[in-house]
Amino acid sequence: MGAVETARDALFGNPPKPDFEPSREGLLAAISELQENITGIVSGIPAYATVTELPAVTTDDNGKQARVYADGDPANNTFWIVQSGAWQIDTSFADSLETAIQPLVDEAEAAAASVSDIVQKQSSEIPSVAITDEDGNAAMTVSATKVDHPDINQIRSDSLTAGGSLVRQAGADRLAITDEEGNALAIFDLANPSGGEGSGAPASTYDIEPSAWSYGDSDAYSREANLESAAYLFVIFGQSNAIGTNNDADALISTTPTYADNALMLGASPRVTTGGNSLTSLKEVSSGSLKETAVSAMVNHFIREHDDTFSALPTVVGFAAGVGGQPMMALKRGSDGYEAMLAGVDDAVTGLRERGFRKITTVVSWIGSEGDADKFFGMNAGWWTTMAQAFFRGVQQDIMERTGEATAPIVVLQPISYNPDSLNGSVPLPSGGSAVLDLWDAPVLRGMMALDGVDNIRVAPPAYAYPHSTAGGDVLHRNNTGHYWCGLNLAKVAWAELIGTGWRGCRPSRTDKPYFATATQIVIPFDTQGGGPASGGGDDGTALVLDTSGDYVTTITNHGLEFDDGSGSAPSISAVSVDGRNLVIDLSGAPTGLRPRVIGGMTPSTADGVGPVTGPRTTIRDKFGWTPIHSGAGTDPIYDFALPFVLEL
Repeated sequence: MGAVETARDALFGNPPKPDFEPSREGLLAAISELQENITGIVSGIPAYATVTELPAVTTDDNGKQARVYADGDPANNTFWIVQSGAWQIDTSFADSLETAIQPLVDEAEAAAASVSDIVQKQSSEIPSVAITDEDGNAAMTVSATKVDHPDINQIRSDSLTAGGSLVRQAGADRLAITDEEGNALAIFDLANPSGGEGSGAPASTYDIEPSAWSYGDSDAYSREANLESAAYLFVIFGQSNAIGTNNDADALISTTPTYADNALMLGASPRVTTGGNSLTSLKEVSSGSLKETAVSAMVNHFIREHDDTFSALPTVVGFAAGVGGQPMMALKRGSDGYEAMLAGVDDAVTGLRERGFRKITTVVSWIGSEGDADKFFGMNAGWWTTMAQAFFRGVQQDIMERTGEATAPIVVLQPISYNPDSLNGSVPLPSGGSAVLDLWDAPVLRGMMALDGVDNIRVAPPAYAYPHSTAGGDVLHRNNTGHYWCGLNLAKVAWAELIGTGWRGCRPSRTDKPYFATATQIVIPFDTQGGGPASGGGDDGTALVLDTSGDYVTTITNHGLEFDDGSGSAPSISAVSVDGRNLVIDLSGAPTGLRPRVIGGMTPSTADGVGPVTGPRTTIRDKFGWTPIHSGAGTDPIYDFALPFVLEL
């Protein structure tokens, strides 16, 4: 085996393996062997494998030299000279040659050591190249991605292991090291040509530098290239509304795939109850009272916005899992509902990996917690927030273990449209305990608002503006249009968080505090999403609107706002108006109590009322509206209505 073969085995293994780590010792052996060959050629001294192969000599051959390089005795592998008619080791020549060659050998050893700085590592799930320092610490990791672009060279890793040379193609400014399927293991910018290009001239060599190209770059080419290796996973988890419960007889809306190759579900339904499902085109199907889910609307509207913005279609898998009538902690780790959700994640990851996707970004939407509002004696907002944080921490951890995500998935909370005035009759009460609930305590609604922006959690537009079921006294569930609107609004949050500038929604400002402008006037600055590719926001997309059209919610006294100061005789609200993104409330007199508060969207029109007609609601919204893809869900934009709130002034 020659020096070239020795070097190839040291660098790529024998047989070649994609995860082989280069051998410094093997490369040094190849360099040493090559050194001896070059020395023999340059000096004109013939070489023999063993001492026994040296030719017979006489005194007439005195001064003749030879070199032995593969004798069984390592001491014989050196230079020989004929003296007194016999072969003897030529120590003086070897010493002088070593003096001249040793600096070159030292330089070669340093070059061999530097090979460890670039180490290719591929796991079974996420092929990647790690560029490391001399201690093996990764300085940069490049995940696999498909490469198909005219200004990028594609050099397959299997051609490298075969010892093929790298020649720059005309006009190509980048070099991609790819696997046999065209997945890029690394992409480099080519710079500093050190040779000439032209007819009859030797191929140029190039220094390579890591490319700045990376996932999420706003450059259109970069995004399109990454779409071939990066996908999204939208998980909807929770209670009955999460899985599309609806007792009305209205027709399904998303009955045929909108993006057949890019919007995907698991098996024959967007609802997941068991594992072992493969990826199929997403559409809605009904099963008894389980009808339209929010899955299709969420996935399809996210893809639409991406296509409108970048003229490129991402791949998104969506599914829903949940169990009706259960409080949050009945769906924690180990429960049937939780295990069904994880089975869906497993199937989605398997299907996406089989299709060549290496990067998966997950959004988890929680639709539920009506059971938390009336099934816990003593529940308050603080209790609910800590319970939810612990719950979603487990969800995020379990999903990250399966998808390989480095950061926790975004969790989107869908505020409920239910604020009961009493506990469920099945809840046991302690001695002297009361089932009566204070509407302004609203532990779930206030708890959700408290978590907005904490632990990667965001709060979606409120459910009170969604059309609800009316059949058979069913007040908790949305109809098919309501579930569709819910999915559309979840898509808004996912889009803002993953692609845009972050989700703000329509709510009292996180940074600008409410204040008394006069003794009888309160100003509440609002955060609004404003603008957007499909918003139709008008001249001032950030401005608030008091929507009294009745198209979305029915009108309610003082637009759903209430005031109290703790005195027992608080002044009433005399007028409500908007000034840009400020909500302005005029009072009938100056407050005298020590605890002035403004409450919005907490009190239903009728006891236990739910939804846009009888539920706790406001008429306050911003101008950030998306028009539904399907006309069956309406043709008017779906806006962000104000989140419920309790503000201490």
